[in-house]
Amino acid sequence: MMGSSKRSQYLLAAGILVRIVVFIFLAPLKNDDHGEVIQYLVDHGRLANVSQVLQAQHPPLYYLSAAPVWKFTGNHKLVQ
Repeated sequence: MMGSSKRSQYLLAAGILVRIVVFIFLAPLKNDDHGEVIQYLVDHGRLANVSQVLQAQHPPLYYLSAAPVWKFTGNHKLVQ
């Protein structure tokens, strides 16, 4: 049997590999307009609410971490 620590390492490695594959093949712009939420955050310096931007109901960590990348690069693929 494999130890729990070793299993966790394999799971983490598999998750990173899946994320890399998804990054390569997935287009950054799709039907969910997360870019609009990030743009609102960059423009106004605060998170939007749902009455301002439809996708604003999602947890904010992604948007808060993506906003600086968007502000300095303007590149959707890098934000992805």
